[in-house]
Amino acid sequence: MAENISITGWYAILSGSILALLMLLRLFRFCHVHFRTWLHRHLIYPILISKVTRLQAGLLLIYVSINAMVLVLFLKNTVELKQRAALVSILNMVPLFLGGRTSPLADLGNISLHTYYYWHVWVGRVAAIQSLLHAGLSLYQPTSKRDSITISGWIIAILLMIILLLSLPFIRKRLFVLYIKLHFLLVLSALVSLIWHVLTQPLSNKAAVFTAAGLWISSIFYRVLLYLRWGRNARVEESWIVNHATYMKVRFRTAIRPRPGMYFYLYFSGLPLRYKFQGFPIMGFFWRIVPGEAVTDEIHFLVQHRDSLANAATGAALRNVHLEGPYGKNYRLETYETVLLIAEGIGITGVLPYALHLAQRRHHDERFKATHTELYRDVTRKVDVLWKLECNEEEEWCHEQLTELMYLDTKKTLVSGRLFYPTNGPAKLRIPNNSAKFWKRYAGYSDKMVDENIDHYIKWNSYSPGKSVVLVCGSPHFSQRIREFIVKAPQLRVDFIEPEFTPKTRPRPSSDSVMKSRGAGQTLADLRDMPLSLLQSPHRSQNHRNVIRTTRMTQETRS
Repeated sequence: MAENISITGWYAILSGSILALLMLLRLFRFCHVHFRTWLHRHLIYPILISKVTRLQAGLLLIYVSINAMVLVLFLKNTVELKQRAALVSILNMVPLFLGGRTSPLADLGNISLHTYYYWHVWVGRVAAIQSLLHAGLSLYQPTSKRDSITISGWIIAILLMIILLLSLPFIRKRLFVLYIKLHFLLVLSALVSLIWHVLTQPLSNKAAVFTAAGLWISSIFYRVLLYLRWGRNARVEESWIVNHATYMKVRFRTAIRPRPGMYFYLYFSGLPLRYKFQGFPIMGFFWRIVPGEAVTDEIHFLVQHRDSLANAATGAALRNVHLEGPYGKNYRLETYETVLLIAEGIGITGVLPYALHLAQRRHHDERFKATHTELYRDVTRKVDVLWKLECNEEEEWCHEQLTELMYLDTKKTLVSGRLFYPTNGPAKLRIPNNSAKFWKRYAGYSDKMVDENIDHYIKWNSYSPGKSVVLVCGSPHFSQRIREFIVKAPQLRVDFIEPEFTPKTRPRPSSDSVMKSRGAGQTLADLRDMPLSLLQSPHRSQNHRNVIRTTRMTQETRS
């Protein structure tokens, strides 16, 4: 009876099994606490290699095993193997055409970018290998015909070999911008050749190919609509350079409902030709707060200077910008009682939107509590922000935004912060007197001392009642250490989250070596009482901030 099941039937059965396993894993939070802790400690959180967890590696092994079983199960001869390889390859290609680095369907399904991209790469590699197996087996059946099937088949094989070669990590990272353009052209050529290849095939073979083509066209059409909606509906209101980064305020003609974790693709028309049509994914890390409103008409971006974007730092290239988005997964941190936001360096741009979002929702409830306005009623009791600065000047990126966040928390019952500076020195962050108890600054802390403080906060929050979550944005090494702290916590009741995009931190000398000559553990709490003129001296403003403003204001703003 098993031999009568078709290859598509076997693939459906085995694929359904792995999907059922994924659904069971989604329900793991309803399992017994000890089993849930075991899953976190041994499968979900530990990293096996690079950014791949043990769970992801295990699911990949199951997926590869399923494809291998489908190819060899009840196999009779090489002719049947060739047919199976072709059919399974086409079936695997269908989800690949949901999109590349950004998939609208994955975005609507609230699937994280890292998870989607991980499976996109590996499913593509498996499909390419199966297609090459099909082409290699065709060599054993020599034919004198040079019909459309033969010609298109060899074209597809060559294109897939190039795509497979370019997908190797060291090639993809070295030629990233060129890789994106080549990948698009190669996939388009492969899809056209595949349609040509199956034109004379049975309807069952055509269905999967045309489904893949329809998905890809729909994905591109969706992105074009987002580009047309917001691309020309926004302009750079103000931009300046601050500490190896460019700060931009983008004004929208139509108000947008912001959410934490959202990112846009920014297209700068002032960049060189090879980057002119390249969209740079950048997270919006702050927005203008409108009292009593859940929408805004101004999003703030912080663009770190690296590679191609270094040309945009002059300011002139930023005057014309087009946006596509917003994209991004909503982690719904308002469903957690305790939220711990940890950042390293420019990673503050990845965690600050979540603190702003939660504080804005709490402020809304406090403002309209006595009215008939619908309230959010979040369960979040406290939000702790821990920021490890790589250099003191990084404070200039968002010191005004942090102060605004403090004022937004009117009752001082929700958001608190700890900022760790590598060295002593004047600070620009103004902490209001009524927030001094909840926001602290510490200078001269070594990496080891910062790690000990973060580890203490994680262990302490693991005993908090209700659900707790740690959201980390920093270098891979920094995130890995935080992950290890969570795994080693006595009470593993803390969820671990990384934002969609993690920054590339700048290399700097180890703070442990700096500590030998500067001393350690000195607090900057006394800087709260310093006069503003001392905190913002003209000398520091010219030499460290180096602000270049390229303001484009409307006539109403000038008046």
